[in-house]
Amino acid sequence: MKVRRLLSTFVILVSFALFGFSQAVSQPVPISLAEIRKDLVERSTGISTTNLILKKRIDGGGVDFEIDAEIEKSLRDSGASDALIASIRESLCAKFYNKALECKKDDQKFQIELYTKALSFDQTDTDALTNRGIAFVELRDFESAMADLNRAIELSPKDSALYGTRGNIFRKSGKSAESIADYDKAIHLDPKESNHPFNRGIANFELGNYDEAAEAAQEAFLS
Repeated sequence: MKVRRLLSTFVILVSFALFGFSQAVSQPVPISLAEIRKDLVERSTGISTTNLILKKRIDGGGVDFEIDAEIEKSLRDSGASDALIASIRESLCAKFYNKALECKKDDQKFQIELYTKALSFDQTDTDALTNRGIAFVELRDFESAMADLNRAIELSPKDSALYGTRGNIFRKSGKSAESIADYDKAIHLDPKESNHPFNRGIANFELGNYDEAAEAAQEAFLS
């Protein structure tokens, strides 16, 4: 019995060790700037294939450096494609975006700082723009919040959630009348989302349009 128990314990320990080893092996490792430059210059495959391989690595594990105009130029001079540069920028944007999500809910200033950092790498990220806009609202900076949502809508004009969020900003800044058009647009783009008619109902109620508010409440209930 003792031998069997020892054998069982040994098997369990080996299993855990192998599991830990496999986890370590499979864990994506951020790629360095030196590695990217080396692979581009000393490539063993065509430049297009090398770019695709590097992009796949970056999409999986990110990078361990921050890109600026000078570094971007040097990478392009080494053969980096537009897609590879975009992947680097998107990876860095996601890194700081996720850090912002981990902030305390009431630390809007730090959230804004991190979303701004994220956007410095990818100015077209509508999620970062939207979340920074929401953080600005909490600080009562409605002008900055509106600028972020206007830009996000320019980039993604068919995203109903963006119109709904901008409508909320209008309302919270005391412009309920202006919010109605955004809620209408949001409902047009996504008729099944109940939040849009509900918020439009609140705006109508604030404006004293009680019949429209009751109608919107019913519409939200049926969505």
